[in-house]
Amino acid sequence: MAKKTGRQRTVPVEPKLYQLLLDAFDQAEEGQQRVAPISKHCLCRNFQIIRERAAPPQWKDAFKVMGNDGGTDCAQVYPQYAVSVWIGHGIQVFGCHYLQVPEVPYEKVAATNAAEIATKSHIRPAPLKVRP
Repeated sequence: MAKKTGRQRTVPVEPKLYQLLLDAFDQAEEGQQRVAPISKHCLCRNFQIIRERAAPPQWKDAFKVMGNDGGTDCAQVYPQYAVSVWIGHGIQVFGCHYLQVPEVPYEKVAATNAAEIATKSHIRPAPLKVRP
């Protein structure tokens, strides 16, 4: 149940996370109920402990950063209307406040432009014929 809206949302599990969870399940001891000792009652505190053990970069607001990055990653693969529903915001709000443009699209455009310039420089167009 979402605290802000009071509505329930269904969010799919990304394949990378799914694989991590499967691996953790395979490594769990017999009868273990959870793959990570996280309680829904102190999620933030438990997350901080896990984060400190993993030693990723320290962010001021880790949940917001993860939401932005996760939403941006999903938006590159899935339709924007679906990602907006999963994130819990309308398309316009998600686009204005959460969506980031990663380096990859810029690099693709630059590579395409470089390829076109290289191709055009080797093929000279025929001179124009002017009629008298």
